Amino acid sequence: MNEAHDEKLQVIAHHEAGHAVACLIFGIQTEYIKIYDDNGLRGDHKRKPLSQAQPHYVAIVGVSGEAAQWEFTGREPSRDDTERDRNMMCENLRPEGANALREQYLPLLRKMFGRSEVWGLFRQSPRR
Repeated sequence: MNEAHDEKLQVIAHHEAGHAVACLIFGIQTEYIKIYDDNGLRGDHKRKPLSQAQPHYVAIVGVSGEAAQWEFTGREPSRDDTERDRNMMCENLRPEGANALREQYLPLLRKMFGRSEVWGLFRQSPRR
């Protein structure tokens, strides 16, 4: 593998782990995290269906990937990197509500992902 490929792999891994860490914090079960390397690298995170979850929890989980990626790279992710997450947020909230939650929680989540103990919590969680 080349250096650019390895760097992109690390970015995707942190992005997807960001979703999983938020799920862990809110008690939402993660079904899987996958990274695909077919026709370009891409990631996927799937949580268990939420019958009782509040929509803003789902929105926070959606923006958590972006926050973790931004904290890892030190730069704001591109719109292409976060489009699927934003679409997921808008499935649960109107676009204006999703955008307001993103603006409210993104700085807090970035600060959270800057703390090493958050990643330690993820590493110590039981694998299903």
